[in-house]
Amino acid sequence: MNKNAVNVAVVDGKTITESVELRTTKQGDPVRIKAVKDGKYIIAEAGEKTVAPENLTIKRVGNDLHVATEGTDPDQPQLIIEGFYEHPGQLVGVAEDGAYYEYISSDAEDDHAAAFLADGVSSPQVLGSEELVGFGEGLVAGNGIGWFWPALLGLGALGLLGAAYKLTRDDDNNDNKDGGSAIAPSAPTLSDVTDDVGDVQGPINKGDSTDDRTPTFSGEGTPGNTIIIEDNGKPIGEVVVGDDGKWEFTPTTPLPEGEHSIIVVEKDKDGNTSGPSDEFDFIIDITAPGKSIIDAISDDEGDQQGVIAPNGLTDDKTPTLTGTAEPGATLEIYANDEKIGETTVEADGSWTFTPSPALEDGEYSFTTIAIDAAGNAGLPSDPYIVTIDTTAPVKPGIGTGGIEEAIDNVGPIIGDIGNGGVTDDGTPTFGGGGLQPGDKVTIIDDGVEIGEVIVGEDGRWEFTPDPELIEGPHPITVIVTDPAGNKSEPSDPYIVIVDTTAPVKPGIGTGGIEEAIDNVGPIIGDIGNGGVTDDGTPTFGGGGLQPGDKVTIIDDGVEIGEVIVDEDGRWEFTPDPELIEGPHPITVIVTDPAGNASEPSDPYIVIVDTTAPVKPGIGTGGIEEAIDNVGPIIGDIGNGGVTDDGTPTFGGGGLQPGDKVTII
Repeated sequence: MNKNAVNVAVVDGKTITESVELRTTKQGDPVRIKAVKDGKYIIAEAGEKTVAPENLTIKRVGNDLHVATEGTDPDQPQLIIEGFYEHPGQLVGVAEDGAYYEYISSDAEDDHAAAFLADGVSSPQVLGSEELVGFGEGLVAGNGIGWFWPALLGLGALGLLGAAYKLTRDDDNNDNKDGGSAIAPSAPTLSDVTDDVGDVQGPINKGDSTDDRTPTFSGEGTPGNTIIIEDNGKPIGEVVVGDDGKWEFTPTTPLPEGEHSIIVVEKDKDGNTSGPSDEFDFIIDITAPGKSIIDAISDDEGDQQGVIAPNGLTDDKTPTLTGTAEPGATLEIYANDEKIGETTVEADGSWTFTPSPALEDGEYSFTTIAIDAAGNAGLPSDPYIVTIDTTAPVKPGIGTGGIEEAIDNVGPIIGDIGNGGVTDDGTPTFGGGGLQPGDKVTIIDDGVEIGEVIVGEDGRWEFTPDPELIEGPHPITVIVTDPAGNKSEPSDPYIVIVDTTAPVKPGIGTGGIEEAIDNVGPIIGDIGNGGVTDDGTPTFGGGGLQPGDKVTIIDDGVEIGEVIVDEDGRWEFTPDPELIEGPHPITVIVTDPAGNASEPSDPYIVIVDTTAPVKPGIGTGGIEEAIDNVGPIIGDIGNGGVTDDGTPTFGGGGLQPGDKVTII
């Protein structure tokens, strides 16, 4: 257990701002001090020799660092440095040789070091082996620091108490060997640091990064005095202040990559040295970022949105690019090798960019380049190619994607229905052509979308409704959408009328046979159902149907013909060939234009009696003469004779008045 009290001095830059003594008991309130940026916390035991405790235990609690010396409980810390992880610093111990060493984790694991400790984790600490060279030189005591443990004054770490500065930077601080003045010059200023190389040039601000390994430092001092420039406690050069009180310095040896803390001091001709200027911290970074990546380009406009495939199409003139690159880098975005904008990469390495102004139609090869804060540029990303196309397809029509046909595939009537036609097929097949492969055709029925299809390699499309269309008229239109998402205006409607209701059974006034007219022989007129006729080709007829209906006439189960109903709803039919001798039970079936067929009508019977008179001959109706009426030779030609009269007159006799002679 430690018997001596332990003291802590807080060093901010070159100034000791606070000095406190920790309690020696295991219990009690800890000492609390506020963290300072890049602060050093010197720990030493009071006694004849001011040396640091050999062992400490530290613990991170939120952003605070808890410190307990050997022999005390780590959960009852003696010291709490508040905000240590918001303003990281170093725990420093004084060794027996009087040198300063940073406390490090006893197991040498990086994540057990004070700077990288996770919240709630404890870690034993010991003094490291690397001396903090130059740390103890040139320290001053800030105003209000009225007490230090006595032995600390013998370490060479402090010069004058109060606001005094170290007057010289050699062992003979107050002895001017040349007999000159012992009054130290005022501290010079380091006002500007300038980057003179790379794409990013100009002033470097405190904390900035630069790719210039020989930046130019400048400031003001006393004309003729020498400015000594130190980097991380080591001199890197000196320069004489000009007559105008200004000085400028550019390192001849490039500075190494990494963090740099620059101070300047001024030395007069008598060797008196000023206190240091304010520190100027910056980072030299000459390592280029890794190759940036375009992960995706997304379409955010229109009905067709989402990620655009490489070499894909889009109707979005301001597509959104996303990807990954070095966190904090500036990302430049190029389209066809022309810069179109830039964005800043987020802390998680992600980035997003939307072009402004909007891009014109055309093919674009997008690439990106990441440039870090120091100005180092990474390699260009792999290209991501998309084509912007905002030109809509033309209005669909014949040969330009419109409906060219609607095919009825069921029932007795099949084939093209035609625009305005009627069908008994609730699933007719619509089709068209004249488009580009990959176009999308959306089919709309009376304003309601019923499906869509992709155009094939031949530029044609086909669509069959599912579910089937309901009974009634269907004004079908189509809209063509190209692969970029551009839509045409709707086509003109192509109307199909779905009719799946069969006509009623034919009867009197509903399409059935109402009459059978005998047109030959001595008795003509309506034969009547069940009547006898010598007319083998009587004319059947009926009415009460819709124009365009089809009537099929059937004789004893055998179809003998069909007719179309005329504009007045009536139909007529004369058999060809004539009906044979005997009874004929005639029925009809009505089929509407959609192809729906009624059941057969009841039979209408006619009896054909065609027993012919005797064979015509001389005196029994046969040809008795053939008279030549033209040319030089006229008169009866005679059977087998020759005539130049193409219209000779034939004649005979011996028949009954009213008989009809048919010349064959």
